Amino acid sequence: MPSPHETPNPPQGDQTAFRVLGALSVCHLLNDMVQSLLPSIYPILKSALRLDFGHIGLITLVNQLTASLLQPVIGSYTDRRPLPQSLAIGMSFTLVGLVLLAFSRQTSANCRYLLGCGLGRSRLPFGSGRPLEDPDAG
Repeated sequence: MPSPHETPNPPQGDQTAFRVLGALSVCHLLNDMVQSLLPSIYPILKSALRLDFGHIGLITLVNQLTASLLQPVIGSYTDRRPLPQSLAIGMSFTLVGLVLLAFSRQTSANCRYLLGCGLGRSRLPFGSGRPLEDPDAG
């Protein structure tokens, strides 16, 4: 018989839910950091690639449109057809886009790589709650 001073261990499912919630929180933090990364490197992009403000505006437009306009489209699709692996795929798109952006020297290539980043970032908000949903609650 356990003593009254011992604290009971939480059920295994609760520990798993907190681990998943922690991992999702870190991924969401990284997603938000990536979203604020581009405006902070505008001066570096402008000087390194000899861009004018029109090119910077085009890069910003592509970045914002892909993340903002694709988010509802991807969200409505995944609401009807849940794809649990799409979170990992989305983060992979973002990673590949950022790595390619680091080595790019042309504005058109930068826009393509930011399109990949936007595709990845548009997936995160809709899928982050799926792993914590109760499958029996249907």
